[in-house]
Order: sequence, then structure tokens, then C-alpha cells
Amino acid sequence: MESITEISQYFDLGKVKPEVTQVTGGLMHKMWKVQAGSGIFAIKQLNPEVISRPKARQDYLDSEKVAQIMKDRGIPSVPALVVNNSPLFENEQGTFMVFPWVEGKILVGEPTPNQIFRVGEILGKIHSLKLTDETKEVPAYEETSSINWSGLITQAEKNHLVWSKISDDMKDKLVDLATSHPDIMRDLNQRRIISHKDMDKKNILWREDGSLIVIDWESAGPINSGVDLIGTALDWSGLHEEKIDKSMVENFLKGYKSTGGNFTEDPKIVLEAIAGNWLEWLAYNMRRSIQENRFPEDEQKVAIIEVSKVLAIINNLDKNIELYSKWF
Repeated sequence: MESITEISQYFDLGKVKPEVTQVTGGLMHKMWKVQAGSGIFAIKQLNPEVISRPKARQDYLDSEKVAQIMKDRGIPSVPALVVNNSPLFENEQGTFMVFPWVEGKILVGEPTPNQIFRVGEILGKIHSLKLTDETKEVPAYEETSSINWSGLITQAEKNHLVWSKISDDMKDKLVDLATSHPDIMRDLNQRRIISHKDMDKKNILWREDGSLIVIDWESAGPINSGVDLIGTALDWSGLHEEKIDKSMVENFLKGYKSTGGNFTEDPKIVLEAIAGNWLEWLAYNMRRSIQENRFPEDEQKVAIIEVSKVLAIINNLDKNIELYSKWF
């Protein structure tokens, strides 16, 4: 890693040992485990397209402030190191963040009843803080209604991508969802609190003693509590495996309600909102899987897999919305 010495000096990590190990950094970024004089750290290199987006840098500043506030309020989180009021270090190689290393494992497979209860409990504690930020603009979501689904699907067919057939079959649903989504979110976003917003399996580390710690707060910000609750409950109950377990949902809700949390939104409306919330990520991965000259080959491969996963999720929610709404 070319920038390791410069990063170490900037964050005052101390002398870095030569054993630098690349580890999983999620779907978007790269990450390394580094041993230095002052401890062990995770260095994250942010995806260049993500950090180049308008307001991206400010979003990172804001989300790390949320992570620190949550830690101060007793939520198990890992804020990034900060120098000169910023967690970002930038040079010609890219943009980097540094975190204290936390020993733990991401859950593989189904959660135990205790684990899913604990995740629900942590989300309930976050919501019970009732933190708000009136300075944050309510997203317009208009970009989802302007996505050229036909163009993306046609290009996928030309490139013989595996997701072209199912996306073509679902095209009318995607268009309808993109059209209705802005109005749904405009209403739900009148009632927002600060939360993690992406508390799925990849962002929870489990330690040997059974405790958990919430990582990757980069999406943190205002969200409707119902959207956050149902979305997270479904994520942990099998949504990504295309078969949601009702008993897991019930156990998640027990954990959430143990903190005094309650649910007041219309579940069916929230489920429609959650399906629509996947559209931007879907379109992004469609684009990066068909634009060979813009994205590295490894990113294209990840994107192709993600498109198929998201299409399955949207299809699942669409077919089972009446059933799932009764669970909440």
C-alpha cells in the first residue's frame, strides 16, 4: 500500500510494521489491517466515484460526527480518527479514513434468536435517543423517476449479462415503483430521526463474548424510524436469501420494543418505500456492470451479482407485501 507511511504520519499512528493485510472493505471500498506503534488500525480507501459525488465529503464529516455521538451515548460504535476536525486524508492515491481495529466477525448464516434480539435492541436504543438534524435537506428522490430503465436493460442484453432477462420482465414494476416512490418518501420523511441507516449483517461485528459493535456509519443520518425498523428487521430475517422468516421478525421486534420503541407508520406504505429505496443502488450497479471502460473488472463482477440480488429483493417485496405488512 503506497500511502501507508504518509497516512501513519498524518494520523500519528507511530511506526508501521511491514505486515499490512488487505481485508474485506464491503462492496464499495478497500481496507487494510495495519499494525503501528500506537496500536492496530483499519485503513479504508474510499471508492473514488463515491467520494467524487456532490456533498460526499460533507456527508462523511457529518456521519462520523453521528458515530461519535452514538458512542458517547452508549451505542457500541467505532468512529474514525479525526485530524483538524476531519476524518479524511487525501493525496494523489485517493481518499482514506482510519479506524481503531476491532476484533470481531461478521455473521455468516442465520442469526441465533439472541443475536437477532440484540440487533433489534440496539436499533431500539438508537431510535430512543430521538436525535434529529433540521439542517439536513429532505431528499427529493426525483432521480429514481428519471432513470432510463429501458436503456439500461437494452445495453445489458447487448452485453449478454445474466440479469437482462429478469430485469426486462420486471421493467414495468421498476417504472411504477420509481414513479410512486418520491411521493411516498415525501410524506414519510416528514418524520425522521438520526440513525445508522445500513445496520445489516455486514455492518455488525460479533465478538467472542457475544457482544456486538456497529461499524461503517458512512450512511448515518435522518431516516423515518418505520423505514429503518422494517428494513433492518427484514434484512436480518432473510430478505437477502429471498425467504423471510416470520419468527425472526418477531424476535427482532421483541428486542426493539424492549427499549420502549413502538411502530406507528402504515406497514404497507413503509414496505413500498423500502422497495423503492433499492432503486438507486440497483441503477448504479446496472451502470457499473455494463460500462466496461469506466469501472475495473472486479467492480463489474460485484455489480453483476448485486443487480441480481436487488431484483430478487424487489420482486420478493412486491409479491409478499400484503403478508409482510401483517407482521408489523
